[in-house]
Amino acid sequence: MPEPEHAKLQNLFITSFQVNHKLEKILLEEIKAFDLNLTQYRALEEIAHKDPTSLVDIQHQLGIASSTLSSAVDSLSQRGLIRKNRDPNDLRTLEVYLTDKGTEVVTQIFTTSCERLEPLLETHPAYDFDHFMELQSRLLDFLEKM
Repeated sequence: MPEPEHAKLQNLFITSFQVNHKLEKILLEEIKAFDLNLTQYRALEEIAHKDPTSLVDIQHQLGIASSTLSSAVDSLSQRGLIRKNRDPNDLRTLEVYLTDKGTEVVTQIFTTSCERLEPLLETHPAYDFDHFMELQSRLLDFLEKM
């Protein structure tokens, strides 16, 4: 690959890490208000997208150790944000569901995080944002196939 192409990919790498770091910092500030850690929030978010879901599915999606997930899920359950039930079709499988309180917390965190980013939409045309999302989606698809 010619040298200028390497420079573009290096820039993509660096800026992607920087953006990810800044977005994670915003998210951490928001979840701190609910006394959650990142693993707990990611589990809540995963459950919200696939309610109900199994612990095995969450572990696979998050790529974390089962002991780490068990600790997070137990804490979320004790706080009334999720509930756990055995799958009636397979008693070996533990399914988790968001409670109303858990849904409210996920919604509030997502809403306040988005509100902090709204000025970005006001300063850039919709086309730029849509184009960026398209490119990001294509990059993610490419990376998932690696």
